[in-house]
Amino acid sequence: MRRCIAQPSFIAALGLACAHAPRPDTAPGSALVPLEASRKKSLFERLGAVMRAVVFGSLATALIQGGLVGLAFGITGLPSPVVFGFLTAVAALLPVGGTALVWIPAGIVLYSQGHPGRALFML
Repeated sequence: MRRCIAQPSFIAALGLACAHAPRPDTAPGSALVPLEASRKKSLFERLGAVMRAVVFGSLATALIQGGLVGLAFGITGLPSPVVFGFLTAVAALLPVGGTALVWIPAGIVLYSQGHPGRALFML
């Protein structure tokens, strides 16, 4: 579990460090890249753009997943769809398990309350 949190945190921190370096040649690890200055600058600019795209894409996907689970909570009649939608959006950032930490227990609750159709919809 520790690795599931530490690895994405490290990647995000490295991406922010590279993206916010004043110049590409001052980015962390720049001295270790055996390229000429112009190619190194191009590489770090592209790396920064890719890192920003990955971070923004992950956040957008998490928000969409949270919204859909909140909508599903509302449709199935489960309590607090906004709260559980938010929790799902946060959990979606975890690389393993993620949203399943919210919607699987919800499906189990629905099934145990005698709503197998709603439980199937939730799952």
